[in-house]
Amino acid sequence: MLGPLDGPTFAGHFKGTDASYGSYYWDDLEGELTYSPAELHLERTRARRGQSSADLELALDLDNWGFAPDSQWTFDVNLVRIDTDDLQKNAGHVLRRARRFDRTISFEGNSRSTGI
Repeated sequence: MLGPLDGPTFAGHFKGTDASYGSYYWDDLEGELTYSPAELHLERTRARRGQSSADLELALDLDNWGFAPDSQWTFDVNLVRIDTDDLQKNAGHVLRRARRFDRTISFEGNSRSTGI
């Protein structure tokens, strides 16, 4: 923890096992975190579920810990050996055929334009 008590920055390495957020679940989640009143940033983060894994980078501009309508964000993910069975468990959708794939995807915008 760095900075003043009324606006600290949490920074460092994190690791989670059996991690979840809402309906999303990961066997392992590990990376570098910066979290402050002005930003949430995940770097060199690896998420794994079953045989599937994702390398990701996330940056959210925050306004006093909040994600305001004009807050900017970016999300880059490299999906590695994604098994559609693992994907279906997280996404809650049934895909027609089980298969594996690799894909790199980048997103950016603000909460007003993307509805996040």
